[in-house]
Amino acid sequence: EQRQAIDWIFLDHEKSSLYHPDQRLACTQFSSADFFKVYANGGHKSIIKLHQQLDWLGVQNEHLTQLDAVAMANGIETRVPFLDKEVVSFAAKLPGFVLAPNNIDNKFLFRQAFKNILPEEIINRPKTGFHINFEKYMRPYFYNICQWLFTEQRTQQRGLFSYQAIQNLMVDYFHNPASRHNVFNKLLLLVDIELWCMLNIDNCEADELTNKLFERCN
Repeated sequence: EQRQAIDWIFLDHEKSSLYHPDQRLACTQFSSADFFKVYANGGHKSIIKLHQQLDWLGVQNEHLTQLDAVAMANGIETRVPFLDKEVVSFAAKLPGFVLAPNNIDNKFLFRQAFKNILPEEIINRPKTGFHINFEKYMRPYFYNICQWLFTEQRTQQRGLFSYQAIQNLMVDYFHNPASRHNVFNKLLLLVDIELWCMLNIDNCEADELTNKLFERCN
């Protein structure tokens, strides 16, 4: 139930219909729930600890890379004080009920530490990110990209996912606005996997693959 909040990960019952039969057989003994418990403080049931550990996985390869690229493009040198190794080590040792007693506010300790220093409107301001609404940006091009990547022949030859299951996701995304954001993240994950396979298994040239993607975005 805790993993339902992480909308870009397929739940186990979704994977059952998503996988190609050969892939489903290979993954019979694998449970996503058990896998993520390893990252959630040795099996701790706190959703906050789960989110914390997943954040660690994305910081180096995604967030810091994007931060550095954007900052350098604008001639700015950034600092990340909350990534001080002692701060990170301390935070990693804290159980979920200390980080967020109500299991919701993952800025609880930060708010408590600065409640007598910063104005109340800052302390109680909801958490916001520098969100670019990637789904809205990609929406005009996403259909062409998915149609190109997930042909029946390519999907069957890859042997990872069911062609019909991917088509069902595409129909849900393009015809059901209420679930669009959630389904976009699932499809984007499949797009990433297929592009990785094309680069590392099919040995496609990166420049050639990039050009083909750009063609689908015109």
